[in-house]
Amino acid sequence: MAVIHPAIFEIIQRFPEQRDDIISLHNHSHTFRSMCEDFRKCKDAYKHWSQSEAENSRLRSEEYRELLENLGSEINQYITENPMKLHKQKRPVN
Repeated sequence: MAVIHPAIFEIIQRFPEQRDDIISLHNHSHTFRSMCEDFRKCKDAYKHWSQSEAENSRLRSEEYRELLENLGSEINQYITENPMKLHKQKRPVN
């Protein structure tokens, strides 16, 4: 079983039908890797503020939730516009 990079684990869970494209894009696109890392960091921040009892935690939690939604939409759009599917060439039958 292959190990999935932590930065794309959440992305694959969110868009399981695009798993192969996500892995391929992560392996070949610096832009996509950066987007995935931003999503991971944002998710960590959202989790922190959601569990915090600080005075401004509710506001920060909402800001990060909205940012997560926006990043998720951007990532989905990037995947859709930049498919990395590998097409196997058919070998002629002799």
